[in-house]
Amino acid sequence: MRSDLRACYKGAISREEKYGCMGTITQTCIGQTELSPDESVLPCATAEVSAWRELLREETAAVAGAIRASMSTDDPCEPSLDACLDQLDQMNSAATVEMDRQCDFESLPENSAGKTELANTLCLLRETARSTIRMYDLKQRVAQ
Repeated sequence: MRSDLRACYKGAISREEKYGCMGTITQTCIGQTELSPDESVLPCATAEVSAWRELLREETAAVAGAIRASMSTDDPCEPSLDACLDQLDQMNSAATVEMDRQCDFESLPENSAGKTELANTLCLLRETARSTIRMYDLKQRVAQ
């Protein structure tokens, strides 16, 4: 199933198409499990969050590689490569803190119809996909 998400994501050209890949693993997983759809959503979505995190790590590494490659031709960062990579780490850390804050809020019992774990997982899925696509966009800008 991870390969289905990867194929969808890598084959998508626009941000919208990449974002449209969200749910690929969850939908396939729900259809293949012996659990009821209600019982299978959480484990299937959790598996998809893991796959999106893997894609996010790959995109982040690709951005760092693009930054390193561009340093030899035109320095996009001030004052150094290390400072630029530190900025990338800080950006990722800030995005993670914001994601956690947003998902904590969405999973409060009063905001999640009492299904706090499911609400948190679905939020993490959406926000991890968004972060992955933002990192893809950054990679494209740095590589230009």
